[in-house]
This record gives sequence, structure tokens and C-alpha cells, in this order.
Amino acid sequence: MGKTRRSIRLAGATAAIAGASAMAAPASADVTGVEVTTPSGYGSSEGVYGPGCEYTVEATVNNQNLGEKVTFTVTSGGATVETEDVTPTGNSAKFTWTPDGPGSYVITAKQPSSAAKSTDPLTVGTFAISNENLSDGTCIVIY
Repeated sequence: MGKTRRSIRLAGATAAIAGASAMAAPASADVTGVEVTTPSGYGSSEGVYGPGCEYTVEATVNNQNLGEKVTFTVTSGGATVETEDVTPTGNSAKFTWTPDGPGSYVITAKQPSSAAKSTDPLTVGTFAISNENLSDGTCIVIY
């Protein structure tokens, strides 16, 4: 058998495997991650968020299913303090989180067909000063 026939057979087998892999991919969207994309405090309050300040939370999804919204759930002390359903745009869904007061919070993102993804615990300080002069809208957090 010549080199040409082996190359054609190898190419055909590779295409068949690639096609089977593509068919095996999930048909629904999965939440692949969730994070707060707005910076937290600076200096000694780095990693601490401010009560009353606004933060963008983004969930990334793969293989978007247009019929499935992302449900964001904010919990503190084991209690749900906020829930919001958001329709993904492209490969992400975003919502604005405004913590009410100091404490530890966890934000979870989930679609009906996927497992939930959560942030690590987020610490909210006792006081924040909104500084409108900062270009990114960051609050100055007192912890």
C-alpha cells in the first residue's frame, strides 16, 4: 500500500474520531467559574469589600444554552440574602452585588443543567467610603 492511501486512511480516521468527540460534547451550558471582578479594598483592607459598595460578579459559562439563565445566590451565615437570575451574554453572566453589612459572604452561580460554582468566602468590612474620584468606582474600605 502506498503512502498516499495510508495518509488518506489516517486522515479519515482522525476526522471520524474528531467528529465523535464533537458529538459527545455537552449540549447544555455549564457554569465554569464565578468571581467578583471589581477590585476589593487596598492596602491593609486588600481582599475586604465595603458595605454599601457595588461590585460586579461574573459567572463564566461554556457552550451557552440560550434557554438557561444563571442564578446567582448570595449567602451569609448560612442564610440566603439575595438571589438574582441573569441571562448570559456570550460566555458570561453578570450581576451587581451590594453587600448590606459586615460579615462573610459566599456567592454561588448555577444553571439548571450544571453543578454550582461558588466564590471563596468574601469578607465585608465594617465601613466604606465611596470615592467617586477613583476611575473604577472603588470604595475605600475600613476593616
